Parts: sequence; structure tokens; C-alpha cells
Amino acid sequence: MDWNDDGKTDLVVGDVNGSVWIFINAGTRENPNLVAGKQVKAKGKAIKGAETKYEMKDGRPQEIVVKAYNSPLARKYSKLHCGDWNGDGLKDIIIGHTNWEFVLYLNKGKE
Repeated sequence: MDWNDDGKTDLVVGDVNGSVWIFINAGTRENPNLVAGKQVKAKGKAIKGAETKYEMKDGRPQEIVVKAYNSPLARKYSKLHCGDWNGDGLKDIIIGHTNWEFVLYLNKGKE
């Protein structure tokens, strides 16, 4: 994904805590050099999901949300996709979870 439209592939990832990170390629397309990651923000706050823990219930592990942040759907087993969802030329992020719920972050062109 070329996040900043400079012709080089950048990396957008989510971590196990539901945070979304961008790693900009400061190298070339052929020899990438990813700079230190920055958390992606929404409305001035870093996208952060939910802290979870597991408890046994009926002999099976049950996921329990301990604390939800600004995107409780962004957590373990979430998947994110980038694309221009509203046709404004900016790359947006959509995060889906295993329960078929989604959260869409529309890019407003700010950090």
C-alpha cells in the first residue's frame, strides 16, 4: 500500500491490542527501508482497540473485554483494509472483527 503516494510501498498494520500503525518506506520500491512506526490517529487520538483477557467458561476460553478504547472492535482477530472508501482521493481504513461488525475511519488528510 502506498500510503503517501510517493510511488513506494508503505506498511499499514494492526497489532494485537487493536492499535493501527503506519511504517513509511524511506528507501526505494526495490530496497525498502521502513522508518519507525507511527500510530494512526482518528480525531486526534491514536486508534486503539480493547484490552482483553480470557476466562474459562464451560471448559472453553471466553474472551472478556477489560477496557474498550476509541475502537473496541479493533482487537485480536481484527483485520484492517485500506482504500479510498468515499472517493475523495484519500486512503481510509476499515477494521472488521470476527463478529461481522466493522468500523470505518475516513481520512480527513490530517495526522
